[in-house]
Amino acid sequence: MIVKRSPQKITSKYGKRKGFKRFHKGIDLRSFTDDFTEKLPIVLPEPCVFLREVWQDDWGWTYVFKPLVSPYSELKFTHLGNTSMVIGETYSAGDKIGFTMRTDYMISKGYGAHLHFETWIPKPKSSKIIHSNPVIYMDILGIDFV
Repeated sequence: MIVKRSPQKITSKYGKRKGFKRFHKGIDLRSFTDDFTEKLPIVLPEPCVFLREVWQDDWGWTYVFKPLVSPYSELKFTHLGNTSMVIGETYSAGDKIGFTMRTDYMISKGYGAHLHFETWIPKPKSSKIIHSNPVIYMDILGIDFV
C-alpha cells in the first residue's frame, strides 16, 4: 500500500546535541500530524530490500533496509512497533513499514513518539560502512523537510 507523506518535521538533528553525551547518528522525525490528532505511517523513501530487524527494550524495533536506487548501503528506522516485513523481500517507495512506538524507557525520559532515521554509506577504500547525515540523503531524493 503506497502512502503519501507531508513534509518531514525534524525534531532532533544529526550530530552533537546539547545535553547528550553521545553523537546522534541520525535525525528524529515527528510522527504525528501538526495538530497531533493522527499518527503518521512510516514509509519507504525508495525501493528497498528488507535486511533485518532488531529489538531493543529501550528503543523498540529497528528495521534495516538496503536501498535499491541511491548509493547508500543501509537505511535504519528505529522506534517502530512490530510489523510483518519479510527478510529478503523487496518493497516499493511509499510502502508503509509501520508506526512509531514509545517504550517505557522513552516515556520515563519524556521522549515523545518519533522516528529515528539513519543512513549508512560505504567507507571509502574499505569494506566497512559509516553513518551519514540523513538530510543529505533526503535532499538527494527530493524529500521535503522543515
